[in-house]
Amino acid sequence: MACCALRKKKKQLMIVPVSLLLIVSLFGGIAVGLFTLGGLVSKGFARKRDRARKTIKQLTDGLKDRILNEPFLFDSTVRCKVSGRLMGYSTPLAGLVFKYFNVIVFSAVVGSAALAVGSLVLVVS
Repeated sequence: MACCALRKKKKQLMIVPVSLLLIVSLFGGIAVGLFTLGGLVSKGFARKRDRARKTIKQLTDGLKDRILNEPFLFDSTVRCKVSGRLMGYSTPLAGLVFKYFNVIVFSAVVGSAALAVGSLVLVVS
C-alpha cells in the first residue's frame, strides 16, 4: 500500500457523487428493465439493453472511484497517517481503512448527524 495519495487535491462535496451514483443506478436499472422487456420482442432492444448496461457500468465505476479516492473532509495526508498508524497493528485493516477512508468518514458524519437529530427529537418530545 503506497501512500501516493499525498498530492494535494481540492476537497469535494461527497453528496454530489453519492447522489449521482444513486440517480444513475435508479434510472439505469429502470432503463435496463424496460430494454429487457423490449428485448423479448425485438433484437434491437436487446442490443440497446447491452449498450445501456455497459454505459451504466462505466458511469458507476467512475463515480465509485471518485467517491473512494478524492479527498472528502480531510486531505490525503490524514488518510495516510491513519492507515500508517494502523499498519503496526494489522496490515489488512490498514489497507481497508486506506481504501474506504472516505466511506468510513462519510458514514461517521451521517451517523453522528442522525444520532444528534434523534436525541433532539427525544428531548423535545
